[in-house]
Amino acid sequence: MAQVYDEIREPVKSMKGEQADLLARQTWGRYEYVKQRGHLQWCDRAIRYEQYYLGGGLHWIATDREALESEGRLPVECNEVADAVNTALGYQINNRADISFKPRGQGASDDLATTLSKVTMQVADNNKLRWHESQVFADGLIQTAGYFEIIVDFGDSMRGEVRVGTLDPLDVIPDPDAKSYDPDDWSDVIITRWPTFDEVEAHYGTAARKRVEASYLAWKAIGGERDFGTDTDDAPRSSFGDPETLNTYQDAFYEDGGIPRVRVVDRQRWMLVMTRVVVYPTGDIRVAENATPEKLTAWRTAGCTIMRRPTRRVRWTVSTCETLLMDVWSPLAHFSVVPYFPYFRRGQRKGLVDDAVGPQDMLNKALTAYTHIVAGSANSGWIIEQNSLTNMKTEDLDEMGAANGLVLEYVKGSKAPEKIKPNEVPGGVADLAALGSRKIKTTSGNTDEIKGQAGKTQSGIAIQSMQYAAQMALSVPLDNLARTRHMVAMRILEIIQAFYDDMRVFRITQTDPVTGEESTTDMPVNQPNPQQPGSIINDVTIGEYDVVITEQPSQVTFDNSQFNQAMEMRKEGVKIPDSVLVRNSTLSNKAEIIKQMQAANDPAADSLAQLNLAKAALANAQAALAQANAISKNVEALFSAIRTGQIVLTMPGVATVADGIAKSAGFVDKDEAPIYPEGSPEAAAAAGAGAPGGVTPPPISTNPLTPDNPDVGAESGIENGAPQPVTTGA
Repeated sequence: MAQVYDEIREPVKSMKGEQADLLARQTWGRYEYVKQRGHLQWCDRAIRYEQYYLGGGLHWIATDREALESEGRLPVECNEVADAVNTALGYQINNRADISFKPRGQGASDDLATTLSKVTMQVADNNKLRWHESQVFADGLIQTAGYFEIIVDFGDSMRGEVRVGTLDPLDVIPDPDAKSYDPDDWSDVIITRWPTFDEVEAHYGTAARKRVEASYLAWKAIGGERDFGTDTDDAPRSSFGDPETLNTYQDAFYEDGGIPRVRVVDRQRWMLVMTRVVVYPTGDIRVAENATPEKLTAWRTAGCTIMRRPTRRVRWTVSTCETLLMDVWSPLAHFSVVPYFPYFRRGQRKGLVDDAVGPQDMLNKALTAYTHIVAGSANSGWIIEQNSLTNMKTEDLDEMGAANGLVLEYVKGSKAPEKIKPNEVPGGVADLAALGSRKIKTTSGNTDEIKGQAGKTQSGIAIQSMQYAAQMALSVPLDNLARTRHMVAMRILEIIQAFYDDMRVFRITQTDPVTGEESTTDMPVNQPNPQQPGSIINDVTIGEYDVVITEQPSQVTFDNSQFNQAMEMRKEGVKIPDSVLVRNSTLSNKAEIIKQMQAANDPAADSLAQLNLAKAALANAQAALAQANAISKNVEALFSAIRTGQIVLTMPGVATVADGIAKSAGFVDKDEAPIYPEGSPEAAAAAGAGAPGGVTPPPISTNPLTPDNPDVGAESGIENGAPQPVTTGA
């Protein structure tokens, strides 16, 4: 993890030897302090709870098992804790989280929120987040705590990528004085690891390995033993000190199969320091302490402000008992640790196994007693008269008295052998076993209802209702899981906005809403917009967003539910298209089937889609008809205007009569008189000089409101562009 940051080695080299040694000892002292503040006791409980989950004889501690076996009793173990935990795990596995964002602050938009959602889901898929979540959820249920680790990794890409992993709860030590669920409220957090010397060199350099090896040789020089000389084969020597107390070196190294390992203490703590930051025009603030000059210039060009201000940052220190390996400012805005606690009450944490330990012990002890009583009744003993057996000795009867088909022959006249009546199993033993089993189910929420085992006479709907009601027992662990999911999503979002600031292309999987077929496409981010210089396409570095966590059932279960609902709606008369049924089925080639249905143009293939197409075609036809009618009316009006003008030209006197008729009908004249230019032939004709050019007036329609419009007159009149000669009869 540590090798991904370029500034790891330089701060250690620039620090003087005395300062580095002092910081290493301070870090180790903090580790010893928090370890003694309850972490060791918690580790004992967590290990014990894991044994109850694993079972296989681990429920019984060694002393109890040896005591029972010495009495001839067989320790019985009936692991119902695992069944309870697995039921809760099954619910989490079948309900996965879907991460999305919605805009909240300035600079955010719906389009950018959609882009960030797709990038985040791609990051989640690359890191196999669903399986890491199952591991963390199981750790919390069993050992009361589970932890994600979210960092930026430069091992595979120089630009940095989000890495999500899980941590062993036994290796994580939260601030013992904190009482908040959120690590932002802790003063520090410590992670312990046991790397080999080769791993130390790969992460922190050759010089760090040499210093660690020197410490290891010092540990070997004192024998690498407890209390400076007492090994496991010798009797403890007398001394003023506690022989069980470990010295510093004892907890710092150990050898596993001849391979030495060193304990590394990874501490992250909050500090308030003056820091260079960049303030975006949207108001967003980002740390820019290690930004390059080119990046600073680009920020200023984009209108950002570079300034220094007090900022709460994470100081990241890694050391052994006396060797400083790393001391840098963390590139992350938070601790790399994200916790999950199923039950949390101001620093007190609990899982599902805590309350199940007592009932499980009660069940095991009751079943052990029950088994011993029943086994003892198989050969309860015999009452015989002395020397009355003829076919065997008394010792033989003792050995074979419980065998099937046993034949006893005794002396005639003597008392017949009598089998001793076995003791009955006390009713209280069976009651204790039933009570223990029942209490495990109630305390863990693993009831028969939640598993659909309420009874054979119950209907399916009734069983589902009882399952939903029974899930209320898991409401608190699931609500805290949603809280952890929200923190994980926010950590991923902040890393994306801080480190994904260059041009990248993400391969996104999309699902066709009609066929359900999945396809991949390229989605670029932070691309310059050629149409708007200075603007960025899909700029994922700006804006503030809210996280939306949506639970999605597992694919098969969800599809079955949707298919059944669609079938029920069709039975009730709702016209559900066939393509909807196929898309929500569990057929492996359903996308291809939908394509074939559409290609066959089957009327029954997708009636809803065809109805929408028919409506669209009808709307287009109606629009075309309206446009054609408008054109026809415009042409008719144009032709009528032309013929009216032609009549006025050939018969100027009719204009005065037409004006009178129009005015009497209420017509308002739109043009000022005269309508002919003064001195023109038309004006002279209007004054009584006759038609210009000797043109004979055309025939007039008998309808004064509709000028004549013969069948071919419209076309011929428009094409000729001149009045048609008309002859009148003699």
